[in-house]
Amino acid sequence: MRLSKVALGVAVGISGASVVNAADVGLFPFTVVSPSVTTIVTIVDAGGETTQRYNQDGTPSDTGGYLHGRVMYKLRTQPNSAACDKNGEIYIPTNPGGVMTVDLGHHFSGDDGILFKGTAARDDEVSDEPFIDASGGAVSGPLVFHNSDDSINEEPGIDTDDFYSTRTTDEGRGTVYGEAMIFEYAGGAAWGYKTESKDGMTNNDPTDFSFTNRATKPWSIVTFMPPSEVITKLAIVPVDSGGGLFGQDGSLLPQSNQPEVTVGLRTKAESTITNVGTPGADQPEVGVAYNRNNEEIKGAVDVKVVCSGVVEVKNLMTSAAYEDLKDEGGYGLLYMVGPRTSATGRPASAIVYKVEYQDNTMTDPTFNGRDIKGVGTFNNGIKL
Repeated sequence: MRLSKVALGVAVGISGASVVNAADVGLFPFTVVSPSVTTIVTIVDAGGETTQRYNQDGTPSDTGGYLHGRVMYKLRTQPNSAACDKNGEIYIPTNPGGVMTVDLGHHFSGDDGILFKGTAARDDEVSDEPFIDASGGAVSGPLVFHNSDDSINEEPGIDTDDFYSTRTTDEGRGTVYGEAMIFEYAGGAAWGYKTESKDGMTNNDPTDFSFTNRATKPWSIVTFMPPSEVITKLAIVPVDSGGGLFGQDGSLLPQSNQPEVTVGLRTKAESTITNVGTPGADQPEVGVAYNRNNEEIKGAVDVKVVCSGVVEVKNLMTSAAYEDLKDEGGYGLLYMVGPRTSATGRPASAIVYKVEYQDNTMTDPTFNGRDIKGVGTFNNGIKL
């Protein structure tokens, strides 16, 4: 069935009830659901007729008609250092070459979560159970969708054997592709990204849910506009736990074993890291950013993130540094350390997005001193 004829619907499973194998995985690193925000995800099943998928009970099958999804998340009111304590599981009906769009917050979709249904939608298999439960407040966390394919997946239109003979694990597109839109519908703004996709090439390989090779580069430049006018936040998903982001079967990791990272801003990159410091403690003599005159501003504050977190840039600097930078902005280098850093001497691994916007907490919002609408005027997000 082609794209316009895909069978759509959601069948929500009981978390942890099934054991699933994985191979090709599409990771949505950052999803958000709240009373004013939802996340719209579109998943493309790029596999062929022989791609192994799942039965609804989680059993891998050559004739299976489902992709498996798993999400772990936590309330945004919890500290960044708290582990994810909520999770959801889902099986989405699919067909080779199919596309489906899901409203994780069920705001625009009604009870079943599915948007833009095709004429062949399997309405009898739609569940009204939410994939992400935000009844207690705003939540965020990573999401994966995957099949159980164990073959090398060829790019469309390319059939040269030599091309594939040089392939190694994780190269190529894989058979699961997706895009996400973080939609702040109350104010009318959005930003988005595409999945981090993997072609595992082997069934149930331990690295299927490891995304360290998709992480943000160490010491990435982080620019920020004047904090007094523009809110700049870092959405952070640690991916280095010595294993994977999820358990080998796609399950929620124990809270004690979830990936973590301590982040900050620095004015100089270090080839090796020897002093991790104490997350949240002021470091008044450590350079945090450069201002518009290329002057080094000192005063760093580091923050620990477990599983998923959002850190405002102004909270990565002391109050004195903020006073120096609030009306100009500037840039710093992304500093990341983790539990494994002391053994390797290298920065930890995390996928990091920079988000810039204004919201209704700002009275009389301005942009470079000029009055603007405020909420909904802009909402920009990029991967660092």
